[in-house]
Amino acid sequence: MHMTHSLPLFTITSIHKPEGYVILELSLLLKDVPGAIYSASNVIKSYNGDIKWGVTHESDKPGLAWWCTFLLVKEDLVDVMIDSLRKLDVVSELNYTIHKDKIIITKHHDSIICLGGRAILFRTEWLKHIHAAVGKTWGKEGAKALAYVVGVDIGKAAHESHVGFVGDLKEELLNFLLDMMKGSGWISGGSWEKDGDKYIIRLNDLFECEVAGESHLVRGELAGYVTAIRGRDYKATEVKCRARGDEHCEFIVEPVERVL
Repeated sequence: MHMTHSLPLFTITSIHKPEGYVILELSLLLKDVPGAIYSASNVIKSYNGDIKWGVTHESDKPGLAWWCTFLLVKEDLVDVMIDSLRKLDVVSELNYTIHKDKIIITKHHDSIICLGGRAILFRTEWLKHIHAAVGKTWGKEGAKALAYVVGVDIGKAAHESHVGFVGDLKEELLNFLLDMMKGSGWISGGSWEKDGDKYIIRLNDLFECEVAGESHLVRGELAGYVTAIRGRDYKATEVKCRARGDEHCEFIVEPVERVL
């Protein structure tokens, strides 16, 4: 049993700073061995440093990994704490920045990586403006059709990418898709079931419905993803929506019937 919670974005965050303290962004390139982070955090603790947020990730140097963190420490202890950290035999490289603004934007990272490729971030309020602009240019129905067609291509491309990472798991790839959507902040959770050739997919807190009041981009993505899984054309219809007062958004993904 685990408790889910909202994830503050590491690269842009906000931390309360008491009087006399500074917010320190600290990046340590450590030997990739058990106890390395423990050793570094013990030094920080010895100077009453308060670790607030951080992440570990691989480096391009064999046998070394990054530990990057934001912490609170008294301003007059920064230099001596940094000197102590540099003396640890597990520390290969150390970078630090003192932040004085209320909104903390990382100075140590220049890109976001997801599954080996570059990722970018969009706030939902920006997407509202994009949705409104597309609707104004092509009309409401044109905007819906455009979002759906784009979504279908996204779904097919996502399937190809996912197969490359986890293998061709056929229908079980839908579980990976839902996990990816949750990990990317598109939904808070989801599930699916199969009824013959038809798929029923339920999504919780879908961002698109928050933005547009209904789903067409993600609806298209689901159709494209299942199309790639099954090797034949599928279409998706949203039959329930949080924006209309339903508990979750629900999609029926079913084969496209060909008329001869």
